[in-house]
Amino acid sequence: MGRINYSYDSRYLLTLTARRDGASVFGANTSKYGVFPSVALGWNIHNEAFMRNVMLVNNLKLRASYGKTGNEAIAINGTATTAGTNRFPFNGVSTIGVLASNLGNANLHWEETKGANLGLDFALLKNRIAGTVDVFRTTTDDILLRRNIPIITGYGNILDNLGKTKNTGIEITLNTVNVASKNFKWETSLNFASY
Repeated sequence: MGRINYSYDSRYLLTLTARRDGASVFGANTSKYGVFPSVALGWNIHNEAFMRNVMLVNNLKLRASYGKTGNEAIAINGTATTAGTNRFPFNGVSTIGVLASNLGNANLHWEETKGANLGLDFALLKNRIAGTVDVFRTTTDDILLRRNIPIITGYGNILDNLGKTKNTGIEITLNTVNVASKNFKWETSLNFASY
């Protein structure tokens, strides 16, 4: 894993991250490794020259990020064809036989989730009102699921990369300091989320 952080004049922020993961559980016909990069940008608007005389705003930051992650979600030997033992009577004697257990899939590979996020952090009136707004979207491809196959094969299902999901949403947090005196403080926190 590698990460680079860069900040210019506490106004412009950049984070680059890349990781390379390996998992021996994947099929023989695919790569066992996945590369998962991400990038995050930040703009401290409050530190700009045009905001110096705006006394009501104590913090204002715009954020954006995009990245990819992976999931191997397979048990050890999950891609291998295996058989289990079964005890059954034969000619009045208990005998051990072999029974089909798991049908392997040599083409299994990483699930991949790609996510994008756009956010805003703010604080107003000497930090009496502060909060965040985040809008996001994630898409997961090649989800590892069990696919039913004809039982005549000797197996009921096989693990395969066949699912896909997409999530979009918004999250809003608002924190306020309603009363702040020497002996008493009243704060409020509100959260809203929609997916």
